[in-house]
Amino acid sequence: MLKTIYDQRLIFQTIRAQGLLAIVLLLSVANSMLIYKLVTTENNEKTIIEPMVTTKTYWVEGNQSSPEYIEQMGLTVINLLNNISPLSIDYQIERVLAITSPKYYGALKVQLNKDAARIKLRDMSTTFHPIEVRLKGNDVAFIGDLRTIVGATQTNKRYTAFRVNFSFDGGRIGITGYSEVDATSPFATIANEQEGN
Repeated sequence: MLKTIYDQRLIFQTIRAQGLLAIVLLLSVANSMLIYKLVTTENNEKTIIEPMVTTKTYWVEGNQSSPEYIEQMGLTVINLLNNISPLSIDYQIERVLAITSPKYYGALKVQLNKDAARIKLRDMSTTFHPIEVRLKGNDVAFIGDLRTIVGATQTNKRYTAFRVNFSFDGGRIGITGYSEVDATSPFATIANEQEGN
């Protein structure tokens, strides 16, 4: 009788062990398939991002973006750096530096702080009225009228262009250049820089 009970329990435990082994094998195969899928699948994300001032929605995927995104981010930077007064310049510089690439941060901060000191010293305000926008890769140029007011008197109005260079690092956009350029060929210095390399 004990042998029969022992044999029944042995059979039951053997079947149970084989069932558990089958489950473990099945889970191992499923995990192996998941690991393979994770390793072989490209990890591209498409993120919807809107800059500080916006009229459009755009996309960023990895280190690429829609041209509309570059244009709107450039417009944000141009507005922050060219529609200024002695009271607003410090805040606007902070906003621009927040979206500046770490590689260019120090140089741009020095340049903008010099401009801020000059603006405060002369009690100067400027407004920029873009007329045209041009894109080249991750760079954008805005061409238009820059008006300068010292005190309460408009002292200067001129046709000029401002170029903003951007780069992407892990899906995050960063300013890598900002300068006033020739309105007739705003990307000429980029071509000259690339030829020199």
